[in-house]
Amino acid sequence: MTLVGHECDKPELSKTKGNVVHSVNRSLGGVGAIITPDYSSSKQTSTCFEASGIISYKNHYQGVHW
Repeated sequence: MTLVGHECDKPELSKTKGNVVHSVNRSLGGVGAIITPDYSSSKQTSTCFEASGIISYKNHYQGVHW
């Protein structure tokens, strides 16, 4: 699953809260959530972005990948 991050230190802007990724193992893919910046935000693409509120379990490799 690919999710869009939010500005650093502003979890209230999170678009990822409540997402659950689990049991990812087909073809050894195994990455639960891939977080990308919101490309419409110059602050996220030049300074910092983060994600919060993601639950990840039973994944072959990483639960969350930036």
